[in-house]
Amino acid sequence: MTELEFDAAVSEQVERVLGYLNFSSGAEDAAFLKSLNELFQFVSQNGHESQPPFDLVHQLLSRQLEESCQNNSTFKDADQARRAIR
Repeated sequence: MTELEFDAAVSEQVERVLGYLNFSSGAEDAAFLKSLNELFQFVSQNGHESQPPFDLVHQLLSRQLEESCQNNSTFKDADQARRAIR
């Protein structure tokens, strides 16, 4: 995947999705669903036509989760998020 350039607003959506995936017990959360929808909208508009949006969102979340694990102690144990992303 070519690196998608994104701003602070998209970064916030990614963090919200990752936080939900890692810490949620599975209860429905409107903010999570809104953030996930906005990520799909972002990659649909800024991604490459050769890759489907779901593939780009998967790659984006996986990459950002690994960065968060290295830089944010909140994600020290991110096994639940990794399983959910897979």
